[in-house]
Amino acid sequence: GRAFIALRENEALAESVGVDVTRFLVLAAEISAAIAGAAGGLNAHYIKIVDPDIFLFIYTVVMVIMVVTGGEGTLLGPVAGAVIFGVLPEVLREVARPEVQWIIYGFIMILIVFFLPEGIVPAAASWRKARAASASPLGAAGERA
Repeated sequence: GRAFIALRENEALAESVGVDVTRFLVLAAEISAAIAGAAGGLNAHYIKIVDPDIFLFIYTVVMVIMVVTGGEGTLLGPVAGAVIFGVLPEVLREVARPEVQWIIYGFIMILIVFFLPEGIVPAAASWRKARAASASPLGAAGERA
């Protein structure tokens, strides 16, 4: 766990303290491939058909949008993004044509990237932390203001 965190933060520094960078990067790719393979197998079993049209590029784009929207590097970020972009199509289906829906997705994505570049969940956490710090009579260092 610590080796992966060190690699994420600074690959050169991780290597300088003795982490076998190649080994852990290959291990990360293997774990990622195993999870993707399991998800693909479960999806094929669920929909009872395997067809190349099922795995279009747009689905990959939507998944990346979900992760970026919610926040990378957090557990709740992709979940929040999946909830938002899982509910949003159902809401937009009632009010907009499919072509317009993609324009709305793009507009929402641009707003999030500009105003919440770290994602919704990390932004909410930092907002909550700042709000709690401003409500506290003690400053950041624990001294009275």
